[in-house]
Amino acid sequence: MRGASGARGKTRRFAVINMPGREERWNEIGSAPFDRDIELAVINEDGENVLVFPCRRVAHGWTDAKSGLSIEIHPTHWREWRNGFCLK
Repeated sequence: MRGASGARGKTRRFAVINMPGREERWNEIGSAPFDRDIELAVINEDGENVLVFPCRRVAHGWTDAKSGLSIEIHPTHWREWRNGFCLK
């Protein structure tokens, strides 16, 4: 579990999971768009570790797209968020 904090000190707890069944192409994090819902991942020798909620790139980092809370993460890749995507 990792944490995230909002402007008023609120913390959002979230899970990072491995999702081997979804095959859409990942993009390098430097090309991530601003102010659009996207899916974030850290891809390394342990595989794909994917956040389970949509995120947004903002000037100061990343936010949870639904709550607006800032999240502390250092993603390596992104792809389009699939609205209504079900975990397998």
